[in-house]
Amino acid sequence: MWCVQSPMKEHFKWSVRALGQGTLILVAAVLVFSGCKKKEEPKKPAPALPAVYADRVNDKAYIATLMANREQQAKDARERLSLSLKMTQCVTRVRGALPPEATAEVVQKALEADPTWQELDNQMKRADVAAKETRKQAQDMVRNRMKDALRDNQALSKGEAKALDNAQPSVPVEEK
Repeated sequence: MWCVQSPMKEHFKWSVRALGQGTLILVAAVLVFSGCKKKEEPKKPAPALPAVYADRVNDKAYIATLMANREQQAKDARERLSLSLKMTQCVTRVRGALPPEATAEVVQKALEADPTWQELDNQMKRADVAAKETRKQAQDMVRNRMKDALRDNQALSKGEAKALDNAQPSVPVEEK
């Protein structure tokens, strides 16, 4: 008996060998396919969208600039009114020195010869130029801001920008 080999014993040996080899192949496959993964790059945060005002009324810097321009226009108007009153007084003074039957041409020639009138006329011309420049600046500022608002609203509608709240002005206000 001892020289006869049992077929079950032989089958058991082959089964253990096959199981061991299968396990080695499985472990090798797991190591190959799981150990060499590329590391994922960390996700970059979405780019920060520029913040824009959807409504010009909320732009505090724009409103402050408009107010400063309005105050400058009011100052120019007060200066021109003052000069106008002084010019009226000068005309009254010059007309009083002329005979009552003097024509407008005579009065005009007398005014042109008067040094006070000449000075007032020069000041009025300078004030007119300053007032026109102030109005032009206001018109340009409003026109540019309207163009900016149109561009900003288009960016908002496309999702390329986000709307600002009332807290932050888009442009710093210049202090005088």
